[in-house]
Amino acid sequence: MGDSMDQRMATLRVRLRDRHRPMVEEMLQRMRVDIPAFFSSDDPDFVTLYTASCYAHLGLMLDQMTSDRVIPEALPTAAVEETRAVAQWGISLEALIQTYRTGHSVIWEHTMDVAEQTIDESTVRSQVLKLSSRYLFAYFDRMIVLVTEVYEGERLSLFRESDRRRRQMVRDLLDGLPIDQSKLPYRLTDTHMAAISIGEGSEGVIRRLAARSGLSCLTVRGPTQSVWAWIGGKNLRDVATQKAVVAAVPSTTFVAFGEVGEGLEGFRISHREAREAYRIGRQLGSRTLQYADVALLSLTSHDATLAREFIQRELGFLAEDDQRAEELRTTVRAYFDAGHNASATANRLSLNDRTVGYRLRTVEEKLGRPLLSRRDELSVALRLHELYASKPDTPAADDLDQL
Repeated sequence: MGDSMDQRMATLRVRLRDRHRPMVEEMLQRMRVDIPAFFSSDDPDFVTLYTASCYAHLGLMLDQMTSDRVIPEALPTAAVEETRAVAQWGISLEALIQTYRTGHSVIWEHTMDVAEQTIDESTVRSQVLKLSSRYLFAYFDRMIVLVTEVYEGERLSLFRESDRRRRQMVRDLLDGLPIDQSKLPYRLTDTHMAAISIGEGSEGVIRRLAARSGLSCLTVRGPTQSVWAWIGGKNLRDVATQKAVVAAVPSTTFVAFGEVGEGLEGFRISHREAREAYRIGRQLGSRTLQYADVALLSLTSHDATLAREFIQRELGFLAEDDQRAEELRTTVRAYFDAGHNASATANRLSLNDRTVGYRLRTVEEKLGRPLLSRRDELSVALRLHELYASKPDTPAADDLDQL
Protein backbone atom coordinates (compact mmCIF):
# COMPACT_ATOMS: atom_id res chain seq x y z
CA MET A 1 0.00 0.00 0.00
CA GLY A 2 3.14 2.15 0.27
CA ASP A 3 4.57 4.68 2.68
CA SER A 4 2.04 7.27 1.62
CA MET A 5 -0.88 5.22 2.94
CA ASP A 6 0.98 4.40 6.17
CA GLN A 7 1.66 8.09 6.66
CA ARG A 8 -1.99 8.93 6.04
CA MET A 9 -3.09 6.37 8.63
CA ALA A 10 -0.52 7.69 11.12
CA THR A 11 -1.83 11.23 10.61
CA LEU A 12 -5.37 9.96 11.11
CA ARG A 13 -4.31 8.38 14.42
CA VAL A 14 -2.70 11.59 15.68
CA ARG A 15 -5.72 13.73 14.81
CA LEU A 16 -8.17 11.26 16.35
CA ARG A 17 -6.09 11.06 19.50
CA ASP A 18 -6.34 14.84 19.75
CA ARG A 19 -10.10 14.26 20.00
CA HIS A 20 -9.77 11.50 22.57
CA ARG A 21 -11.54 13.22 25.46
CA PRO A 22 -14.31 14.89 23.39
CA MET A 23 -15.05 11.55 21.70
CA VAL A 24 -15.47 9.75 25.02
CA GLU A 25 -17.63 12.56 26.36
CA GLU A 26 -19.81 12.38 23.25
CA MET A 27 -20.10 8.61 23.57
CA LEU A 28 -21.29 8.86 27.18
CA GLN A 29 -23.67 11.71 26.37
CA ARG A 30 -25.32 9.72 23.57
CA MET A 31 -25.44 6.59 25.68
CA ARG A 32 -27.27 8.39 28.47
CA VAL A 33 -29.90 9.58 26.00
CA ASP A 34 -30.25 6.41 23.94
CA ILE A 35 -29.66 3.72 26.60
CA PRO A 36 -31.01 4.98 29.95
CA ALA A 37 -31.27 1.39 31.22
CA PHE A 38 -27.49 1.18 31.27
CA PHE A 39 -27.24 4.09 33.69
CA SER A 40 -29.57 2.67 36.34
CA SER A 41 -26.79 3.13 38.90
CA ASP A 42 -24.92 6.35 39.57
CA ASP A 43 -22.46 4.66 41.92
CA PRO A 44 -19.16 6.59 41.54
CA ASP A 45 -17.14 3.38 41.18
CA PHE A 46 -19.42 2.20 38.38
CA VAL A 47 -19.10 5.56 36.61
CA THR A 48 -15.32 5.29 36.84
CA LEU A 49 -15.39 1.77 35.39
CA TYR A 50 -17.46 2.48 32.29
CA THR A 51 -15.58 5.72 31.61
CA ALA A 52 -12.24 3.91 31.85
CA SER A 53 -13.58 1.22 29.53
CA CYS A 54 -14.44 3.81 26.87
CA TYR A 55 -10.93 5.29 27.03
CA ALA A 56 -9.29 1.86 26.94
CA HIS A 57 -11.26 0.71 23.90
CA LEU A 58 -10.66 3.96 22.06
CA GLY A 59 -6.92 3.91 22.67
CA LEU A 60 -6.51 0.25 21.71
CA MET A 61 -8.68 0.56 18.63
CA LEU A 62 -6.98 3.70 17.30
CA ASP A 63 -3.53 2.15 17.70
CA GLN A 64 -4.47 -1.02 15.84
CA MET A 65 -6.70 0.57 13.21
CA THR A 66 -3.96 2.90 12.02
CA SER A 67 -1.04 0.46 12.18
CA ASP A 68 -1.13 -3.31 11.46
CA ARG A 69 -4.92 -3.58 12.05
CA VAL A 70 -4.75 -6.75 14.18
CA ILE A 71 -7.97 -7.62 16.01
CA PRO A 72 -7.26 -8.11 19.74
CA GLU A 73 -7.90 -11.56 21.20
CA ALA A 74 -8.95 -10.22 24.59
CA LEU A 75 -10.88 -7.33 26.08
CA PRO A 76 -8.97 -4.46 27.65
CA THR A 77 -8.71 -4.96 31.41
CA ALA A 78 -10.92 -1.93 32.05
CA ALA A 79 -13.62 -3.39 29.77
CA VAL A 80 -13.53 -6.72 31.63
CA GLU A 81 -14.02 -4.91 34.95
CA GLU A 82 -16.85 -2.84 33.47
CA THR A 83 -18.60 -5.93 32.10
CA ARG A 84 -18.44 -7.75 35.42
CA ALA A 85 -19.80 -4.71 37.21
CA VAL A 86 -22.67 -4.45 34.70
CA ALA A 87 -23.58 -8.08 35.37
CA GLN A 88 -23.35 -7.55 39.12
CA TRP A 89 -25.66 -4.53 38.96
CA GLY A 90 -28.21 -6.57 37.04
CA ILE A 91 -28.01 -4.39 33.92
CA SER A 92 -28.98 -6.32 30.80
CA LEU A 93 -26.47 -7.63 28.30
CA GLU A 94 -28.53 -5.98 25.55
CA ALA A 95 -27.98 -2.55 27.14
CA LEU A 96 -24.24 -3.19 27.43
CA ILE A 97 -23.97 -4.26 23.79
CA GLN A 98 -25.88 -1.16 22.73
CA THR A 99 -23.19 1.01 24.36
CA TYR A 100 -20.63 -0.62 22.05
CA ARG A 101 -22.78 0.15 19.03
CA THR A 102 -23.07 3.77 20.13
CA GLY A 103 -19.29 3.93 20.60
CA HIS A 104 -18.82 2.49 17.13
CA SER A 105 -21.04 5.18 15.62
CA VAL A 106 -19.22 8.04 17.38
CA ILE A 107 -15.77 6.79 16.37
CA TRP A 108 -16.80 6.29 12.75
CA GLU A 109 -18.30 9.78 12.51
CA HIS A 110 -15.12 11.34 13.89
CA THR A 111 -12.99 9.19 11.59
CA MET A 112 -14.89 10.45 8.53
CA ASP A 113 -14.67 14.03 9.78
CA VAL A 114 -10.89 13.86 10.30
CA ALA A 115 -10.38 12.14 6.93
CA GLU A 116 -12.30 14.93 5.20
CA GLN A 117 -10.15 17.58 6.92
CA THR A 118 -6.74 15.99 6.41
CA ILE A 119 -6.87 14.06 3.11
CA ASP A 120 -7.52 16.10 -0.03
CA GLU A 121 -7.18 13.31 -2.59
CA SER A 122 -10.55 11.62 -2.85
CA THR A 123 -9.07 8.27 -3.96
CA VAL A 124 -6.68 8.10 -1.01
CA ARG A 125 -9.37 9.31 1.38
CA SER A 126 -11.71 6.60 0.11
CA GLN A 127 -9.05 3.93 0.68
CA VAL A 128 -8.35 5.19 4.22
CA LEU A 129 -12.03 5.15 5.08
CA LYS A 130 -12.50 1.65 3.66
CA LEU A 131 -9.61 0.32 5.73
CA SER A 132 -10.92 2.10 8.82
CA SER A 133 -14.48 0.91 8.29
CA ARG A 134 -13.44 -2.72 7.84
CA TYR A 135 -11.35 -2.61 10.96
CA LEU A 136 -14.00 -0.88 13.06
CA PHE A 137 -16.65 -3.46 12.19
CA ALA A 138 -14.27 -6.36 12.80
CA TYR A 139 -13.08 -4.85 16.08
CA PHE A 140 -16.53 -4.27 17.52
CA ASP A 141 -17.86 -7.60 16.30
CA ARG A 142 -15.03 -9.32 18.17
CA MET A 143 -15.44 -7.16 21.28
CA ILE A 144 -19.17 -7.95 21.49
CA VAL A 145 -18.41 -11.68 21.41
CA LEU A 146 -15.84 -11.28 24.19
CA VAL A 147 -18.13 -9.03 26.26
CA THR A 148 -20.93 -11.58 26.00
CA GLU A 149 -18.65 -14.35 27.26
CA VAL A 150 -17.48 -12.31 30.25
CA TYR A 151 -20.99 -11.11 31.08
CA GLU A 152 -22.59 -14.55 30.92
CA GLY A 153 -19.74 -16.06 32.91
CA GLU A 154 -20.18 -13.45 35.62
CA ARG A 155 -23.96 -13.92 35.74
CA LEU A 156 -23.52 -17.68 36.02
CA SER A 157 -20.99 -17.21 38.79
CA LEU A 158 -23.37 -14.88 40.65
CA PHE A 159 -26.22 -17.35 40.22
CA ARG A 160 -24.10 -20.21 41.52
CA GLU A 161 -22.95 -18.18 44.50
CA SER A 162 -26.52 -17.12 45.32
CA ASP A 163 -27.73 -20.68 44.84
CA ARG A 164 -24.89 -22.00 46.98
CA ARG A 165 -25.84 -19.69 49.86
CA ARG A 166 -29.50 -20.61 49.54
CA ARG A 167 -28.69 -24.32 49.45
CA GLN A 168 -26.57 -23.99 52.58
CA MET A 169 -29.40 -22.26 54.42
CA VAL A 170 -31.87 -24.93 53.34
CA ARG A 171 -29.50 -27.69 54.39
CA ASP A 172 -29.08 -26.05 57.81
CA LEU A 173 -32.86 -25.79 58.12
CA LEU A 174 -33.34 -29.45 57.29
CA ASP A 175 -30.63 -30.36 59.80
CA GLY A 176 -32.42 -28.42 62.52
CA LEU A 177 -29.86 -25.60 62.70
CA PRO A 178 -30.87 -21.95 63.21
CA ILE A 179 -30.59 -19.54 60.26
CA ASP A 180 -31.36 -15.90 59.60
CA GLN A 181 -34.79 -16.45 58.06
CA SER A 182 -34.89 -12.89 56.72
CA LYS A 183 -32.23 -13.90 54.16
CA LEU A 184 -34.32 -16.74 52.74
CA PRO A 185 -36.83 -15.56 50.10
CA TYR A 186 -39.61 -17.70 51.52
CA ARG A 187 -41.95 -17.62 54.57
CA LEU A 188 -41.14 -20.57 56.80
CA THR A 189 -44.12 -19.86 59.05
CA ASP A 190 -46.52 -20.58 56.18
CA THR A 191 -48.21 -23.76 54.96
CA HIS A 192 -45.91 -25.88 52.77
CA MET A 193 -45.96 -28.69 50.26
CA ALA A 194 -42.49 -29.94 49.30
CA ALA A 195 -41.69 -31.20 45.82
CA ILE A 196 -38.76 -32.86 44.07
CA SER A 197 -38.41 -32.94 40.31
CA ILE A 198 -35.84 -33.81 37.69
CA GLY A 199 -35.26 -32.94 34.07
CA GLU A 200 -34.57 -29.90 31.95
CA GLY A 201 -36.76 -26.95 32.87
CA SER A 202 -38.17 -28.65 35.97
CA GLU A 203 -37.43 -25.67 38.20
CA GLY A 204 -39.45 -23.41 35.94
CA VAL A 205 -42.29 -25.94 35.87
CA ILE A 206 -42.55 -25.96 39.67
CA ARG A 207 -42.45 -22.17 39.86
CA ARG A 208 -45.26 -21.93 37.33
CA LEU A 209 -47.32 -24.47 39.29
CA ALA A 210 -46.99 -22.28 42.36
CA ALA A 211 -47.71 -19.01 40.56
CA ARG A 212 -50.80 -20.45 38.89
CA SER A 213 -52.37 -21.02 42.31
CA GLY A 214 -51.14 -17.76 43.83
CA LEU A 215 -48.51 -19.50 45.96
CA SER A 216 -44.90 -18.66 46.76
CA CYS A 217 -42.03 -20.95 45.85
CA LEU A 218 -38.54 -21.77 47.07
CA THR A 219 -36.23 -23.86 44.88
CA VAL A 220 -32.68 -25.15 45.25
CA ARG A 221 -30.68 -27.47 43.07
CA GLY A 222 -30.50 -30.90 44.61
CA PRO A 223 -28.20 -33.82 43.83
CA THR A 224 -28.19 -35.85 40.60
CA GLN A 225 -29.70 -32.95 38.59
CA SER A 226 -32.81 -32.86 40.75
CA VAL A 227 -34.61 -29.73 41.95
CA TRP A 228 -35.85 -29.48 45.53
CA ALA A 229 -38.75 -27.11 46.05
CA TRP A 230 -41.30 -25.89 48.56
CA ILE A 231 -44.60 -24.39 47.49
CA GLY A 232 -46.14 -22.25 50.21
CA GLY A 233 -49.10 -20.15 51.16
CA LYS A 234 -52.29 -20.20 53.20
CA ASN A 235 -54.23 -21.21 50.09
CA LEU A 236 -52.65 -24.66 50.40
CA ARG A 237 -54.95 -25.40 53.33
CA ASP A 238 -57.67 -25.74 50.71
CA VAL A 239 -57.71 -29.31 49.37
CA ALA A 240 -58.90 -28.04 45.98
CA THR A 241 -55.75 -25.89 45.70
CA GLN A 242 -53.56 -28.86 46.56
CA LYS A 243 -55.22 -30.96 43.88
CA ALA A 244 -54.96 -28.14 41.34
CA VAL A 245 -51.19 -27.88 41.85
CA VAL A 246 -50.66 -31.61 41.38
CA ALA A 247 -53.06 -31.86 38.44
CA ALA A 248 -51.26 -29.06 36.58
CA VAL A 249 -47.96 -30.96 36.31
CA PRO A 250 -47.25 -31.33 32.58
CA SER A 251 -47.03 -34.84 31.17
CA THR A 252 -43.37 -34.33 30.24
CA THR A 253 -42.24 -33.62 33.83
CA PHE A 254 -41.88 -35.88 36.85
CA VAL A 255 -42.68 -34.26 40.20
CA ALA A 256 -42.91 -36.00 43.57
CA PHE A 257 -44.87 -34.21 46.32
CA GLY A 258 -44.84 -34.46 50.08
CA GLU A 259 -47.97 -33.85 52.10
CA VAL A 260 -49.02 -30.39 53.26
CA GLY A 261 -47.39 -29.28 56.51
CA GLU A 262 -47.42 -26.22 58.75
CA GLY A 263 -44.51 -24.06 59.83
CA LEU A 264 -40.87 -25.07 60.07
CA GLU A 265 -41.58 -28.64 61.16
CA GLY A 266 -44.02 -29.05 58.27
CA PHE A 267 -41.32 -27.69 55.95
CA ARG A 268 -38.98 -30.50 57.05
CA ILE A 269 -41.49 -33.34 57.19
CA SER A 270 -43.02 -32.55 53.80
CA HIS A 271 -39.53 -32.64 52.28
CA ARG A 272 -38.80 -36.05 53.78
CA GLU A 273 -42.07 -37.29 52.34
CA ALA A 274 -41.29 -35.80 48.93
CA ARG A 275 -37.94 -37.63 48.96
CA GLU A 276 -39.70 -40.92 49.59
CA ALA A 277 -42.26 -40.25 46.88
CA TYR A 278 -39.39 -39.32 44.55
CA ARG A 279 -37.49 -42.53 45.31
CA ILE A 280 -40.50 -44.73 44.68
CA GLY A 281 -41.95 -42.73 41.81
CA ARG A 282 -38.71 -42.76 39.84
CA GLN A 283 -38.50 -46.52 40.23
CA LEU A 284 -42.13 -47.03 39.21
CA GLY A 285 -41.76 -44.66 36.26
CA SER A 286 -44.62 -42.47 37.48
CA ARG A 287 -45.40 -39.09 35.93
CA THR A 288 -46.29 -37.46 39.22
CA LEU A 289 -46.77 -38.85 42.68
CA GLN A 290 -47.91 -37.78 46.14
CA TYR A 291 -46.51 -39.30 49.29
CA ALA A 292 -49.96 -40.38 50.48
CA ASP A 293 -50.20 -42.66 47.46
CA VAL A 294 -47.02 -44.53 48.39
CA ALA A 295 -46.71 -44.09 52.16
CA LEU A 296 -47.16 -47.80 52.78
CA LEU A 297 -44.60 -48.69 50.12
CA SER A 298 -42.23 -46.17 51.67
CA LEU A 299 -42.43 -47.83 55.07
CA THR A 300 -41.99 -51.37 53.73
CA SER A 301 -39.39 -50.97 50.98
CA HIS A 302 -36.25 -49.68 52.67
CA ASP A 303 -34.81 -53.15 53.26
CA ALA A 304 -34.85 -54.70 49.79
CA THR A 305 -33.81 -58.16 50.98
CA LEU A 306 -36.59 -58.43 53.57
CA ALA A 307 -39.09 -56.94 51.10
CA ARG A 308 -38.29 -59.55 48.43
CA GLU A 309 -38.53 -62.37 50.96
CA PHE A 310 -41.90 -61.02 52.06
CA ILE A 311 -43.09 -60.90 48.43
CA GLN A 312 -42.15 -64.52 47.80
CA ARG A 313 -43.68 -65.75 51.04
CA GLU A 314 -47.02 -63.96 50.56
CA LEU A 315 -47.47 -64.21 46.79
CA GLY A 316 -45.93 -67.59 46.07
CA PHE A 317 -46.79 -68.49 42.47
CA LEU A 318 -48.26 -65.00 41.92
CA ALA A 319 -44.72 -63.59 41.96
CA GLU A 320 -43.76 -65.57 38.87
CA ASP A 321 -42.74 -63.63 35.76
CA ASP A 322 -45.30 -64.81 33.20
CA GLN A 323 -48.50 -63.54 31.63
CA ARG A 324 -50.82 -65.78 33.66
CA ALA A 325 -49.37 -64.66 36.98
CA GLU A 326 -49.62 -61.04 35.85
CA GLU A 327 -53.33 -61.47 34.96
CA LEU A 328 -54.05 -62.98 38.36
CA ARG A 329 -52.11 -60.26 40.22
CA THR A 330 -54.02 -57.59 38.32
CA THR A 331 -57.31 -59.24 39.16
CA VAL A 332 -56.53 -59.53 42.88
CA ARG A 333 -55.36 -55.87 43.02
CA ALA A 334 -58.54 -54.71 41.31
CA TYR A 335 -60.64 -56.89 43.63
CA PHE A 336 -59.09 -55.29 46.71
CA ASP A 337 -59.41 -51.80 45.22
CA ALA A 338 -63.10 -52.46 44.46
CA GLY A 339 -63.86 -53.28 48.08
CA HIS A 340 -64.00 -57.07 47.47
CA ASN A 341 -66.85 -56.66 44.98
CA ALA A 342 -66.43 -59.12 42.09
CA SER A 343 -68.91 -57.33 39.80
CA ALA A 344 -67.15 -53.99 40.30
CA THR A 345 -63.85 -55.74 39.64
CA ALA A 346 -65.20 -57.13 36.38
CA ASN A 347 -66.29 -53.64 35.31
CA ARG A 348 -62.87 -52.21 36.08
CA LEU A 349 -61.09 -54.86 34.05
CA SER A 350 -63.70 -55.07 31.27
CA LEU A 351 -64.28 -58.77 32.04
CA ASN A 352 -67.40 -60.77 32.81
CA ASP A 353 -68.22 -61.83 36.37
CA ARG A 354 -67.54 -65.49 35.71
CA THR A 355 -63.99 -64.83 34.53
CA VAL A 356 -63.24 -62.76 37.63
CA GLY A 357 -64.76 -65.41 39.89
CA TYR A 358 -62.73 -68.14 38.23
CA ARG A 359 -59.48 -66.20 38.60
CA LEU A 360 -60.09 -65.44 42.27
CA ARG A 361 -60.89 -69.12 43.04
CA THR A 362 -57.71 -70.15 41.19
CA VAL A 363 -55.62 -67.84 43.37
CA GLU A 364 -57.20 -69.11 46.60
CA GLU A 365 -56.68 -72.73 45.58
CA LYS A 366 -53.03 -72.25 44.72
CA LEU A 367 -52.30 -70.15 47.81
CA GLY A 368 -54.18 -72.63 49.96
CA ARG A 369 -56.14 -69.98 51.87
CA PRO A 370 -58.95 -67.44 51.38
CA LEU A 371 -57.83 -64.13 49.92
CA LEU A 372 -59.25 -62.16 52.81
CA SER A 373 -57.48 -64.22 55.46
CA ARG A 374 -54.30 -62.20 54.89
CA ARG A 375 -55.76 -59.36 52.92
CA ASP A 376 -53.43 -56.65 54.29
CA GLU A 377 -50.25 -58.68 53.80
CA LEU A 378 -51.28 -59.77 50.31
CA SER A 379 -52.13 -56.20 49.30
CA VAL A 380 -48.75 -54.91 50.52
CA ALA A 381 -46.92 -57.77 48.78
CA LEU A 382 -48.66 -56.98 45.49
CA ARG A 383 -47.60 -53.33 45.66
CA LEU A 384 -44.06 -54.23 46.61
CA HIS A 385 -43.93 -56.65 43.69
CA GLU A 386 -44.91 -53.82 41.36
CA LEU A 387 -42.09 -51.72 42.80
CA TYR A 388 -39.34 -54.34 42.61
CA ALA A 389 -40.47 -55.82 39.31
CA SER A 390 -40.09 -52.42 37.62
CA LYS A 391 -36.84 -51.40 36.01
CA PRO A 392 -35.16 -49.15 38.55
CA ASP A 393 -33.72 -45.95 37.15
CA THR A 394 -33.83 -44.01 40.37
CA PRO A 395 -30.61 -42.60 41.85
CA ALA A 396 -29.12 -44.52 44.73
CA ALA A 397 -30.63 -43.62 48.08
CA ASP A 398 -27.36 -42.01 49.21
CA ASP A 399 -27.57 -39.57 46.28
CA LEU A 400 -30.68 -38.01 47.80
CA ASP A 401 -29.19 -37.43 51.22
CA GLN A 402 -27.10 -34.32 50.65
CA LEU A 403 -27.54 -30.99 48.95
